Amino acid sequence: MRKLAWMTAAMACVAVSCDSDRITALERRVEKLEAQQKALLGGAGQGQQVAVAPAARPAQPAPAARPAPQPAAKPAPKPAAKPAPKPVAKPAPKPAAKPAPKPAAKPAPKPVAKPAPKPAAQPAPKPAAKPAPKPAAQPAPKPAAKPAPKPAAKAAGGKGICKGMSKVERRNGAGSFYMDKCEYPGHGKPKGNVSYTEAKDLCKARGARLCTVEEFERACMGARGYTYPYGVEYEPSHCHLPERATRSIEVGTRPGCTSDSWQVYDLIGNVAEWVDSDKGGVTCGGSFWTANGEGANCRRHYCSEPNKARWSFIGFRCCSDTAPR
Repeated sequence: MRKLAWMTAAMACVAVSCDSDRITALERRVEKLEAQQKALLGGAGQGQQVAVAPAARPAQPAPAARPAPQPAAKPAPKPAAKPAPKPVAKPAPKPAAKPAPKPAAKPAPKPVAKPAPKPAAQPAPKPAAKPAPKPAAQPAPKPAAKPAPKPAAKAAGGKGICKGMSKVERRNGAGSFYMDKCEYPGHGKPKGNVSYTEAKDLCKARGARLCTVEEFERACMGARGYTYPYGVEYEPSHCHLPERATRSIEVGTRPGCTSDSWQVYDLIGNVAEWVDSDKGGVTCGGSFWTANGEGANCRRHYCSEPNKARWSFIGFRCCSDTAPR
């Protein structure tokens, strides 16, 4: 019986693949069941019939649950790189047309109460004006008769008009010099029949010098550059230039023959004058002996060539760089 129970348990273990510990446990259980059976059999010997219950088979253990095999994790496929889509140029949105704001309704201005117009005051009718009596016409006063202008008196030659020297400005602001107002000696008739050397000595004796050709031309033409001392046109009566005359006149007696700018007399006519030049002594200005009075002018090209002549119609005047004392 014991053997049968052990075998049954052993078969059951073989069927379920029991291990050694499991079999040992079954054997102990079988021994326990046999001991119980013996105890029961001893009681039956005392006249009691004991029904022997068949040994209960041990429940077969449920087969061990095997874990289901997990599928191998496959790496997820990498997505193929797609080219980035090019941005499509979108047209700029047109600004929505905003409706023009409606002007706020202004309240109609209240009419200002105007005062009733006052009736215009009508002026009282003026009496008709009577025309004033016209004054008797008086004869217009006759203008006072102006005395006829007296002819300019000829200056008497001598010390009164020819005294001293006149200041003459040089060209281009290059200073000034002084020149005798009249021909030497400054009163009466001019001194003629004098040589160039004698004229220089007489000027030096009085602390002056003989004028140069440039100074004679500047004083004669004046600041305006006239051809003659008095202007640009020849006037036969202004200077003492009678053709083929035989004598000179007193100095300063022809006021029309005066330099326009410097008040120097008789630079043309009466007697020719000695002046200094780069080539020596020359005579300028013409004289009473000049055959062509119109040709006697202020320009230096009219002056004579250097010479040592001595004639009654050649005189001189003096110049100075400083004012006379």
